[in-house]
Amino acid sequence: MLKFFNKYKLISFFIVLLILSALSAPIIKNYYSENWSEVLADKINYLEENIKNEFEYKFISFEQTRNKIKSEFQTNRKINLNSNYSFILIDKSDSVKFYSGNYADKIPKNFVSLSNKFHNDLLHTFLINSEEIQLNNSSYRFIFSELIEKKYSIENDYFTPISFNNYLSKKYKIDLALNYSSDSLVNMDGRNHHFKYLDKNKEVLANITFAKPGRDVFLNNIELQFESIQSILFILLLLVFLLEIVKDIKRKFVSDNVLTFTYIFFILFFRAALYFFKVPALFIEGDFVSPAIYSSSFAWGIASNPLELLISSVTLVLVIIILHKRVSKFIV
Repeated sequence: MLKFFNKYKLISFFIVLLILSALSAPIIKNYYSENWSEVLADKINYLEENIKNEFEYKFISFEQTRNKIKSEFQTNRKINLNSNYSFILIDKSDSVKFYSGNYADKIPKNFVSLSNKFHNDLLHTFLINSEEIQLNNSSYRFIFSELIEKKYSIENDYFTPISFNNYLSKKYKIDLALNYSSDSLVNMDGRNHHFKYLDKNKEVLANITFAKPGRDVFLNNIELQFESIQSILFILLLLVFLLEIVKDIKRKFVSDNVLTFTYIFFILFFRAALYFFKVPALFIEGDFVSPAIYSSSFAWGIASNPLELLISSVTLVLVIIILHKRVSKFIV
């Protein structure tokens, strides 16, 4: 046994990691289960603080864009306005003297506030700000807005969904509800956590509610994470093991036919292992692993999504190259 570990140190290393991960998984799960109250409080605090930070980042980005557009407008430079941004210029008589942007008609002309606010209508939510500016020796009210929520959906190729709520839900993997109002009703359901987002003046800008993480779901996610780690460790162990076997075969056999058969068998075997353990699809999200983009039931689903198709294609190409090199020797 000691001789084996000395000869195959890298293989031994991955074996030890696999054993450690298998032993530590139930210990960590048991710890989180027994201390769930503290774990839940930490998770809620983490989510609340990060969601508040996301609002801060949104406001900083909004202010930077507003100042940039305002500067371009005041200096008669070309205005580079993203489709989500709009602004209007109001004179002393409350008349619109200038406007720009796809949603300029949605901006309320009577809006007056130096701080950032949310403005809701039936179909949209905007982040909006108003300030006095000087232009050609006259004073105007510069009202700038950013579309952050579309409350509707259109099934065509031109519609672009916009939702800060959905962005946060996907990023933090929670069931989140943003209410951009200071007087919304508080959800008293004990399964949910509620807090308010305040501006610098301690005014309520939004009410945020999200479902508290469940213990069973949390523990299952930990188990899945350990399974993912063990899968990648096993794949690496298998790869190193196959390479070591190839080295031994090359030292003991001189037959090109044996080597060719060995290469092809190991490549196909490694591809089957990748498919069985769902590597690397286990760690990738998006269209690249979506069956909606491409899917085939060929060979038990070995090309069930674009990523599996790519891996299978690369495997086939490698096999063809090996066979071509072997056959070309006889042809020549």
